[in-house]
Amino acid sequence: MRVTENFTFEEARCKCNKCKLTPDLILHITSQAFNLEVIRERLNDEPMQINSWYRCKRYNRKIGGVRKSQHIEGLATDIKTNDPIGLAKVIEDLINERLIEEGGIGIYSGFVHYDSRGIKRRWSKI
Repeated sequence: MRVTENFTFEEARCKCNKCKLTPDLILHITSQAFNLEVIRERLNDEPMQINSWYRCKRYNRKIGGVRKSQHIEGLATDIKTNDPIGLAKVIEDLINERLIEEGGIGIYSGFVHYDSRGIKRRWSKI
């Protein structure tokens, strides 16, 4: 089932394949999907591969995620890219233009974490 034109609930589901999406999670995932649509549009509608979106607490703990991860709330996505610094800049520009929600941008080798927590957070692991 589609959340938006280019993103589905299947992409957003936890990789444990056991947990259900609550109404609050559906709301957060939908909000994040609209942010992702804006990012995708800025990237000339290039498809985006989502490595991780919603994670239940158990799965988040299993993979070593932080205790208060925005993934647990359905507000974070890890977006695969060959140019993490370039993608992070695009996201930063869209936040500054107030076209997507403020939040966290994490730069990693091979992907960028973007979350819409409402508070500015930035980090780099490369």
